[in-house]
Amino acid sequence: MTAQTTFLALLAGASFIGACGDNHGSADAARADARTIDARTDAAIDAAPLTPVSLLAFYNGQVVSGATVLFRDAAGGVISTKQTDAKGAVSERVPAGGSVSLFVGAAPPALLGGPNNVVFTFVGVQPGDELRIEDPRTGLVAPVNKTITVPVLANTAGYVSSSLCSNSISIPTTNTSTISVSTEPACAQTNFFIEARSAQFTALGSFFATNVTTTGAAIDLSANTYKAPKPLTVNVSNVPATVSNITTSLRDNDGAFYMPSVNSAATINVTGTSGTATIAVPDIGTAMEARLQYSSAGGFQSMREQTTIANVAVDLTANSLPTVAAPTVNIATNTVSWSESGGSLTADGVRAFVNVNRTPLNFSHIIVAPHLSTSLTIPTLPAPYTNYNLKATDVVNTNVQVSKFSGGYHSSLRYLSTNGIMPAGAKLFISGR
Repeated sequence: MTAQTTFLALLAGASFIGACGDNHGSADAARADARTIDARTDAAIDAAPLTPVSLLAFYNGQVVSGATVLFRDAAGGVISTKQTDAKGAVSERVPAGGSVSLFVGAAPPALLGGPNNVVFTFVGVQPGDELRIEDPRTGLVAPVNKTITVPVLANTAGYVSSSLCSNSISIPTTNTSTISVSTEPACAQTNFFIEARSAQFTALGSFFATNVTTTGAAIDLSANTYKAPKPLTVNVSNVPATVSNITTSLRDNDGAFYMPSVNSAATINVTGTSGTATIAVPDIGTAMEARLQYSSAGGFQSMREQTTIANVAVDLTANSLPTVAAPTVNIATNTVSWSESGGSLTADGVRAFVNVNRTPLNFSHIIVAPHLSTSLTIPTLPAPYTNYNLKATDVVNTNVQVSKFSGGYHSSLRYLSTNGIMPAGAKLFISGR
């Protein structure tokens, strides 16, 4: 019984006692009214609006604007069909278990019959999910050309600049203290990463300028001071005998974008069951993402970890997913299946890349879903998208990747298909073939 029901029942009882007569009808009516109020309250709560599912799409480095997005419920019923806006964004209220499909043509938003179309479908979404495809960056709409003045560093052949509000790289060939950039007019203030590079394209020094005003035609950063790269080590231990070709990279970031330093990758040479690599990274006091990728039993595994500027140590045995093998498509049952073996971690997500060769339509259907077993049903799309459903005469191949994210599957949807910067302490593991 709710507090409201209890209060009304006590009130009805008090009326009965005060009247000193037989008033059972009034008490019953009060209780009935209380139940009605409870029912209406519960109905209002049940009818509360769902938090929208949002999608932000970039493809091949370009904003996917004007592309069709299909929102469906768990039973496959169409909720709505919308188009991505000028920034590649769209949202809809989708109940738990629904799906979201994005249709990308060779020349977006061309659909149905165009060559090299791609369909992205997120299965089993829930309210509030943030779906991302590739890296969200500020699009340069009617960019404005500007110049950046930087301090001169000895032996420098050129400088690189990067920010969220400008094109990412510019290397001068004549005046080594001035960089030409294009900036987004709507962005009045941003942070800039500047790196000085030698003629051999190695990093000599860098600085990170924060809260820089970009409204003028010229941006003066000449008062900043370069700092030499900082050497960090990446150590791997308990390396299984099936592992080979371990590469690593360390990527500085400020929580919003990566610093495009050139000295960020290395190969780890393993002796016995351990190995070490040293990488020079910008010494600018920001956050860092450590990455490992390696071959394992014919497949690959990778790990991304958002951490601080410090040496990195990874136990590969304790931080590995099962090895994926034998991914196949069964057209008759409309399923993708694969096998898994080994690994110490349990996957919570899966991506299946279903590549279809069909004259005259070649396309890929990329399905992202919770990891429930070693098989996945390919979503059947309704009209007018039935050309993207498999046919008996199709020539099909597939790749499968299983994943695990420290924040859980639904949180991974913001990072699984992108290089987007993860929260502090987050880890993303992927195993595929």
